[in-house]
Amino acid sequence: MKPGLTLALPLIGLLAVAAAGTPERWVPGWAAPPIGYEPKIKEALGRIDDGSYGKCEECGENIGRARLEARPVTTLCIDCKSMQEVQERKLKGL
Repeated sequence: MKPGLTLALPLIGLLAVAAAGTPERWVPGWAAPPIGYEPKIKEALGRIDDGSYGKCEECGENIGRARLEARPVTTLCIDCKSMQEVQERKLKGL
């Protein structure tokens, strides 16, 4: 099994739901991914293939399991995402 595959199980569930296509075909207990989520799922699957899934693209540290379970397509650890949001708020003047 590839190193990132265990961490990617929530992502694989999202992919299965996206592939189901219609609410009647969704896997019970899984919510449908948001509209436009499919490209992010495919990108995450690419990261599984190249071994970078679960690594923060900003700092290179491992992304926490809880964060990956909550948002399986994430590319940033919680610290880098928090810093990004602070910078975005500063740009908006909030």
